[in-house]
Amino acid sequence: MKVSAPATSEGTRRIPGAAAAPTPSFPNPDAPAPSSLGRFEVQGERGRGGMGLVLAARDPDLRRTIAVKTLIDPQRVEPTLLARFVVEAQVTSQLGHPNVVPIYEMGVTPEGLVYFVMRKVEGRALSDILAGLRRGDPEVEAAWSLHRLLTVFVQVCHAIAYAHDRGVLHRDLKPANVMLGEFGQVPVRARARPCAAGAECHARHAARRHVGDTGRHVTRTGAGQRVEPGRHSLRDSDPVPAR
Repeated sequence: MKVSAPATSEGTRRIPGAAAAPTPSFPNPDAPAPSSLGRFEVQGERGRGGMGLVLAARDPDLRRTIAVKTLIDPQRVEPTLLARFVVEAQVTSQLGHPNVVPIYEMGVTPEGLVYFVMRKVEGRALSDILAGLRRGDPEVEAAWSLHRLLTVFVQVCHAIAYAHDRGVLHRDLKPANVMLGEFGQVPVRARARPCAAGAECHARHAARRHVGDTGRHVTRTGAGQRVEPGRHSLRDSDPVPAR
């Protein structure tokens, strides 16, 4: 007599007596936003993605409006996603560049909700400007010449080059993550992660800074100083956390 394994709720067959495979846990994208985070007073939601939620909030101590990023439905977030969230905050906080949105602090609520605080970015996304140009919007075309757009592009390149020089990659670089401020600011909203091999990445970028000098290669270090190959070392910097 042929015996069939009992069917599971998904319609697949399971061997009798075998342990059921764990059901993967995914955050609920419609989970409500928290009403407060530590001392910060939440004022509203600015956007959400696959696992992250960005809120507008007020810092009552410094009396300023800031942005707070936290996790959607944190009770169902897997440890690997939580670790990625923490690394994003730690790595981004080490990028002190005018075109990288600064991280102010990171915290955990008494309920165990992890969050980090950053500058609230004002302005329009580059994606909105490009969409207006595609539509032929006369106001956008008058305000955004090719020269002005190329200036924005150069500033974005400076921010990304700075991050790469420190062994950090942007995980989601796109026009929607490039903001255009009213006074010429071009902050890039970062989703940073370290290179796969931190020391090797630093060494690779250091090697690319070699320049020719009368047939020999020298390395730039510090403010205009030069040393011969074999005698230089990578510049001091905070270690990049491993993934």
